Amino acid sequence: MSSLSPILLLLVLVLIADRFFSLRGRRVKNAEFHEELRAANNERKRVIEFLTALIDASRENIPVSRLYEKILSAAITGAQASSAAVFIADKNGTLSPALVSGLFPRLTPLPAGGDGMSLSQRIENALRAAGEISENSPVGIVAKNRRPLLISHGEKSPLIPATECPALFARSLIAVPVNYGEQFLGVLVVANPPQGKKRFSDAALEIVKTVGEQAGMALYLREMFLVRAKNDSLEFDLALAANVQKLLLPKTLPTFEKFDVATHYRPMRKVGGDFYLVTKFADGSAGIFVADVSGKGVQASLLMAICHTHLRHLAAASIGPSDLLRKLNAAMQHELGGGRSVTAVCALVNPNSDTLTLARAGHELPVLVTKKDDALPAEFVRLSSDGMAVGFAPPSIFDIALTQITVPFEPGSTLVFFTDGLVEARSPDGAEFGTERIAEVVGKHADCTADEVNRALLDAMEGFCAGASLGDDLTLLTLRNVRR
Repeated sequence: MSSLSPILLLLVLVLIADRFFSLRGRRVKNAEFHEELRAANNERKRVIEFLTALIDASRENIPVSRLYEKILSAAITGAQASSAAVFIADKNGTLSPALVSGLFPRLTPLPAGGDGMSLSQRIENALRAAGEISENSPVGIVAKNRRPLLISHGEKSPLIPATECPALFARSLIAVPVNYGEQFLGVLVVANPPQGKKRFSDAALEIVKTVGEQAGMALYLREMFLVRAKNDSLEFDLALAANVQKLLLPKTLPTFEKFDVATHYRPMRKVGGDFYLVTKFADGSAGIFVADVSGKGVQASLLMAICHTHLRHLAAASIGPSDLLRKLNAAMQHELGGGRSVTAVCALVNPNSDTLTLARAGHELPVLVTKKDDALPAEFVRLSSDGMAVGFAPPSIFDIALTQITVPFEPGSTLVFFTDGLVEARSPDGAEFGTERIAEVVGKHADCTADEVNRALLDAMEGFCAGASLGDDLTLLTLRNVRR
């Protein structure tokens, strides 16, 4: 049987790594949680090796039992657990144990009628029934609610049955759903930290949740590989790559008290190299990042995924736009080559000072339009910020060339970020849509919502192009400082 292209496999690998390493940037108040996350980060090499093995195991010519072994090994290692089990759902949603590793505790009470048995016989029965499931067991509850479950102290939980053998008692337990998107595939469970550690922490829960996400991706891919063996085509590869790429783009945007934000994304092909990120900080500030990877198709989407992995970690570190771009350029030095680069613009919009701080790495500058009074026309504010594309030059040059600006972003202001697909859209006679037209449309809709501004821009572009096909990936992100 044939397998997917190495490029697509690497794209999937990067997506999974992105899910895992997003834990690195999380802000935590609990000192123990923070320390355990730092310890988990030290396992980077081991995790990457696991991810590679997981992708290999998801191919159609690898027994599914090996895939289960990889999943349980990662869960046990990541959570520092003594045992683990994975329960897989059939087409009707009925769960059954697929694989148990270690001395897994019994999660359902033993049936009555064992008075005449010896202790060894009762323990043997408990071992045989370790994988049994009931609706009221931790596995059954997670399967029903589709939400993770952390039982820190088994002796205090009504969900953990008593047992005569301490080794078979669930002192502490984590159970997480295994999903791919909205599709429920099963439940992953880890039990009992080593004796010196009495309970699982929130950090362990996050790690097991991540392994559960990885497991869902791997199980889904294995099924897709089986389907592809019957439907071998580049179109199938692109469709699957597009599906993976969608998981990287935000499903929802954060809500702000003073800001209205809306986005529109349209790849030229099934997969593209544009991406964006909107972050809400504790003080209500909005962090905006829009980027465009050179090239198109699967190769561009692969670089987009790698860049996105670095970005999620950096964005959580609460650094300024120029520092973020400098660190991103340094991190991407070994990923980009052969003339590849990433143009990007990064902004921090502060609702308390009504200011916009912006840095640009070779990207189109956003359009800023301000309308302070209903009686006055909207004003197009020209921004000026120097910088070269990420990956174009080493840090010694990139860092010096990059500048950062801070300008007013007052109530009534509208800020529009975009990629080449909008500004370079062409009419039948070859003219470009251009920044001036973008500013004109935004000015006419300065009192509209962010979503209405986007729709007006898209309508104006399509009318200008008169049916001509899109020449590049298109991303549009509009942020308004709403007047009260």
